[in-house]
Amino acid sequence: MNIGRNSEKQRPETQCFLICAAGESPVHIPLRRADFRPHTQNLTRTEEKLLNNLFCEEDMSRNETCIEEIQARYVRAFASDSDYIPLIVSPPCPDQPSREEWQEQPEMAVRKTAAALAPKVAVGSDWIPSVNMGWFQCIVVPSFFGARPAFPIGSDPIVEPCFRNTHEAVQAGRPSAGGPVLEQMLSVLDTALRGLPAGFALSFPPTASPFDLAQLLLPADEFLVSLVTEPHETSQFLYNLADLCTEVILLARSRLAGTASELVTNRGIHFPGLRLACDALVNFSPDLLRGIALPVLQRLAKQHGKLCIHYCSKPAPSSHVLPVLTECEGVAAVDTWQGPDAFIGNDAPARMQDRVGLIFDADLTTEEKMVSFLGWEPIRAVRRKGGRPLVLHTSAASVDEGRRIFDMWQAKMANG
Repeated sequence: MNIGRNSEKQRPETQCFLICAAGESPVHIPLRRADFRPHTQNLTRTEEKLLNNLFCEEDMSRNETCIEEIQARYVRAFASDSDYIPLIVSPPCPDQPSREEWQEQPEMAVRKTAAALAPKVAVGSDWIPSVNMGWFQCIVVPSFFGARPAFPIGSDPIVEPCFRNTHEAVQAGRPSAGGPVLEQMLSVLDTALRGLPAGFALSFPPTASPFDLAQLLLPADEFLVSLVTEPHETSQFLYNLADLCTEVILLARSRLAGTASELVTNRGIHFPGLRLACDALVNFSPDLLRGIALPVLQRLAKQHGKLCIHYCSKPAPSSHVLPVLTECEGVAAVDTWQGPDAFIGNDAPARMQDRVGLIFDADLTTEEKMVSFLGWEPIRAVRRKGGRPLVLHTSAASVDEGRRIFDMWQAKMANG
């Protein structure tokens, strides 16, 4: 089923978005020139009010200054040059635009998303005000091999497998980086940047990791089996994917160079390197991580600098991943949405490692919880300055509570 409107006659195209589902031919949905002018048409009154507040000249200047200050905190933290632990606090925010809105009017969707995030801006934590758009991560590089997008309900687009086995994937070589999906990704990126309010950054990860893409391009468990039965060919396939990922990343970053958007992650963190979605790594044994994954990660690190590796795995176990990642010079941080246990839980084998930075969620809603967290052995006993950086995220019930939490955190940080 096609998603979006393509039945009404429209004016000459200026941008378009490729929409197709499994088994269908690509459909280009044209957008009218008027869709790309800054305006408040189609906004609710609440959204319009929030946007007007965001676009106040004084507030825009203040937001831009805040971004520079927050970036500096992250630079010091990830350089292990500070004991400070950056904290992002998220209060409840209105619903953000639907996928259809993003597909039909990316510029307006950016503005509406920024308006919806106004409560989070108002808290004033270590969050870089940012809009995240990561729909292309799993479809651009696979499209170079001819893979077709699929749209699972409740999920970002993925692709249908286009190879029967790893040998066939290696025989495909390394295709040129081009085609309509890439062109439309860049079109949406450019359009989103035009709609981005001053004082906001755009998080636009253009690709997932070679591991995640390989798992999509091969059927069922074929990729995981080939790691054991065909390690040489599987490594070559991953190297081909890594090089294509690099081309896409550099192309996207050429549009973002020199702006706050260049190095902002989907969490609103400034990471001086590359954050890479690597959920598939939890399926690797320690030996496979060392023998196959680490060389691929080091290959990417040589092109993009230090890596921040994201993986979420529940209910699958993942505590075996971090001990091996600490052996890779190119890995500087790991990131999960699922709390600290995978990294520093009582049974985590690398809980006391002091090199790779950790980014995770924690409940810091009361002073007692802050004191307990900061006194926890893997937090208290592992140095941050000259050692392991930490970045945390917590939720708040309201903007006022978010401000209270962040003020308390600042006092704790100041008092050591």
